[in-house]
Amino acid sequence: FVFAGAVARNARYEFSTHSGNVRLTLGGGGFEVSANTFSGDIQSDVPVSVNDVRSRPTGRSVRAVVGDGGARATLSTFSGNIVIRRQ
Repeated sequence: FVFAGAVARNARYEFSTHSGNVRLTLGGGGFEVSANTFSGDIQSDVPVSVNDVRSRPTGRSVRAVVGDGGARATLSTFSGNIVIRRQ
C-alpha cells in the first residue's frame, strides 16, 4: 500500500495490510504516526521513538510526532515492511 500527499489537520488515517508493505509519504502540517509490524522492518526519515516492546516478544512498534501532531496515521502490517517519509 502506498499513500503520498498532504494531510488534513485533525484528520485520522489508518492503513493496514496482512502481508504487504506500507509506504507513507506525508506533507503539509504536523502529524503523528503509530506503526507496528509483526515480522517486517520499519524505516523512517523522521525521528521516531520505539514503543515499549517488552510485552511483545517479536515485532516492532514505533511512534513519531512531526510539528504539532495535528493529523494522526496508524500503520500496521503482519509480515510486511513499513516506510515513513516526510514530503
